[in-house]
Amino acid sequence: MIGWLCLWQLFIFVGNYGLHEAKPVPSAKPSILEVSVGETAKLHCPSNDDNHRFQFWQLQSNQILGPGNKIDERKYKYEVLSGTLYIKGVSQNERGIYTCYCKHLMNTTYNAKSVMLEVKSDWKQLWENDEVNLFRLGAIFVIATLIIMVMYVVYNNIRRDQLMQFKDFTDENVLDEVSSRKASYSLPKNGKNIEMKEGIDNPALDVQLSRETTPTYGYTSRGDARF
Repeated sequence: MIGWLCLWQLFIFVGNYGLHEAKPVPSAKPSILEVSVGETAKLHCPSNDDNHRFQFWQLQSNQILGPGNKIDERKYKYEVLSGTLYIKGVSQNERGIYTCYCKHLMNTTYNAKSVMLEVKSDWKQLWENDEVNLFRLGAIFVIATLIIMVMYVVYNNIRRDQLMQFKDFTDENVLDEVSSRKASYSLPKNGKNIEMKEGIDNPALDVQLSRETTPTYGYTSRGDARF
C-alpha cells in the first residue's frame, strides 16, 4: 500500500513538472452546462479519454483543483479517475469557464478542454436585479389590464342589449294580456256604451244598472196597470 502511494505521488510530481515544460493542446469551443441557483453542478471532464488521464481542473477564478491541491472540500469535489467535478449549491459567483487538463500517457503533452457553466437566476433575483425584465413584466401587466377592460366594456354592452330586448318583449306581452281582458258592454238607455273591466268591482255602476233595468209601474184612471 505504501509503495502504491509513493508511486502515485511520484506520478503527480512528474506530471506537475512536465506541465511547466509542455504546452497543452488547444481546446475546442467550450460546451455549455446550465444549472439553477442552489443546485449541484456536475461537470464531466471533456478532455479525458483512453490516451489521457485526468490531472486537474482550472476553475473560473483561475484556481487549480486537483490531487495535492484541494479547495473548499465542502464546495468542490471531483473523481480522481474520470475527473468529474461536482460543485454544490451553485450561485452566480460560480458562473464561468472551467478547464479540465489531462496528460497523455506516452508523453508530456496535455489535452485541455473547457466547460462553460451558466447559472440560471431564480424569480427573486430576476425581480430585484434585472431592470429589463422588470420593464417587460410591467408592459405585460398593462396589456393584460387593457384586455380585461375591453372585455368588460363589451360584456356590459351585450348584457345591456339583452336586457333591452327582454324589456320590450315583456312590455308587449303585458299589453296583449291587458287587451285580452278588456270587455265592452252596451246598455239600452240613450245609446251609451259603458266600458267595464273584467274582475273589477264597481258598486256605483251596479246601482245605476239596477235602476235603469227595473221596470216602472203606473195605473190609469180605469185601474189598469200601465208600464
